[in-house]
Amino acid sequence: MSEAGRHLLERLAFLAPDPVPMFLLDVAVPDAEAEDLRGALTDLTAVSLATLDLEGERFSVHRLVQDVTRRSLNTAAFRQRMTEALGSMNAAFEGDPDDIRTWARLDPLAPHARSVIEWADCKGIAEPTALLVKQLGVLLYAKSLYAQAEPLYRRALAISEANFGPNTRKSRSA
Repeated sequence: MSEAGRHLLERLAFLAPDPVPMFLLDVAVPDAEAEDLRGALTDLTAVSLATLDLEGERFSVHRLVQDVTRRSLNTAAFRQRMTEALGSMNAAFEGDPDDIRTWARLDPLAPHARSVIEWADCKGIAEPTALLVKQLGVLLYAKSLYAQAEPLYRRALAISEANFGPNTRKSRSA
């Protein structure tokens, strides 16, 4: 397997086991070297570590492959690949989640965003976690999934307050 294929598999290990939209491979991975991710996916499918769907618009990595891949990473590589997955997901989660026209793009990313957010929370990575948490919360709220949106709003607020402090403005008395 190529080096790019290994890096891609390590990033994909932090996503949900749901099908991944192909357009995620077109998103530049922040703070990572440019790689041919479509070629890397071809490498992974050649050795049965990833599977393309029939239309070729989605692919998947089995949850056991994801688990074994995560477990094989040392602490530094774990944090680096997880941060890259978070940055990639944050960059891909573009558009206004309140706008129904963006839902076709955001819906297939939602389970992956949730998974990466959970991994980032476990490792205490705040940026860009707060933004992605908020955006996912807005999407769920716009879809009237209030019970799922509320904890995300609360989590985004907690991350922001931990990083920037609580609002310290004093109210004016009359």
